[in-house]
Amino acid sequence: SSIESLLVPGTKVNIEGISIENEIVPVEIFTTRNISPITTRTKGQRLLVLLINYADDNSTPLTLSQSYNLVFNAANESSIANYIKEVSYSRASLTGDVYGWYSSSYNKSKICEMGGFDIILSEIIPKADPDVNFSKYQHLMIVAPSNTGCGSSAASIPKTFYTNEGKVRLTYSQLSSYIALGNGNDVH
Repeated sequence: SSIESLLVPGTKVNIEGISIENEIVPVEIFTTRNISPITTRTKGQRLLVLLINYADDNSTPLTLSQSYNLVFNAANESSIANYIKEVSYSRASLTGDVYGWYSSSYNKSKICEMGGFDIILSEIIPKADPDVNFSKYQHLMIVAPSNTGCGSSAASIPKTFYTNEGKVRLTYSQLSSYIALGNGNDVH
């Protein structure tokens, strides 16, 4: 039988293989037992995506709609929401909103030397504040138009932001290039 027929929710699969030139090659794939599907659902998480650009790179390579599709459209196989739905067996979901493009007064070419995205946050949060109700979200993702050389990262410890809604605590991640959102061919 095909591997796809084995990989249904609730089935535990064992794969035995051998190492050939630093690659694992499957020798045998078999089902060990069926597991009862978990029926509890986790509460969906709300993500705020802020699109930013720089004084020396004010490009806007994606529209808000294209960005939304890459992050939140669970019907898009390349989206982050679809990935979360798939790996959680539909128990977790991701919803949220995309705002931007907000322009930083900092140069992309110098941002790594100045403290990276932390310095951008101090400038972009006030710019986005009139448009965004930050209290509606648990997570913040900052997305830039092209690679800054700083790299991308995420923090699991919430950061405190002061907004029109008062003090809000959000975990946050930063993508140094919108390309990390998914396949650029899927930006319908």
